[in-house]
Amino acid sequence: MLKSSCRKNFGELTSRGSKKQAFTLAEVLITLGIIGVVAAMTIPTLIANTKSQQFRSQFKKTLSTLNQAALMSKAQYGFDYSGLNADCGGASDDPTVTRSMCALLNGTLSGYTYIGKPTVENFKMSNGLAYNYEEIMGAVLFAPNAIIYSLSDGSIVGFYPVMQDCTSPPGNVFDPDYWVFDKTACVGFIDVNGLAGPNKEVDCDNPNENGWGNEPCKVSNGKGMGDVFHVVFHGATIEPATKAGRAVLNSTK
Repeated sequence: MLKSSCRKNFGELTSRGSKKQAFTLAEVLITLGIIGVVAAMTIPTLIANTKSQQFRSQFKKTLSTLNQAALMSKAQYGFDYSGLNADCGGASDDPTVTRSMCALLNGTLSGYTYIGKPTVENFKMSNGLAYNYEEIMGAVLFAPNAIIYSLSDGSIVGFYPVMQDCTSPPGNVFDPDYWVFDKTACVGFIDVNGLAGPNKEVDCDNPNENGWGNEPCKVSNGKGMGDVFHVVFHGATIEPATKAGRAVLNSTK
């Protein structure tokens, strides 16, 4: 009798304890609506931050690749960017025969593709036009005038076909006037993700701070950040030509 009563009471407690209250349809819809609003507010920011970090990392990686190319060329063939003395002749340039920018890259890079001047036949964007980029602050070198190499990681480097004698002036301070006016042919650009967008030149958050030189500026994720960086080739070094590019190179995030 006692056992039967205990079983009955336990069964009633279990039955009562197992009952759960379900959410109403209205509560579910409200919750989903809140989640949707939060997602709409945060996801674009997260995507912009991720892309910006990718651009920063790839820019630094490409600078390192091109610096290593100059050092390797100096060691193997006896010249770096300062020793260039011939116009770029294309994919056939041999660094043991000629000292052109094409020869330097041909002899040191692996997995690259020589593009030449971009056309709709050899380097077409998704909109059907030949590769170009959005100019923000007044580019020295435009893509249609450039010789382009596509690197193994998808980034591209563009430069003047007449790039020669890229020697720094005395002193260690970057002098933008020297490169923009006296050594324009030694200015090029890097697009860290090639044909993929946004194909936009990086710029300072404050447009009034844009320019060529050493003065600092701020480049925020998703604001001033772009995937195109103007650079200067000199000696065995390649470095950012603009304030925005320098800000990206010197930043950690």
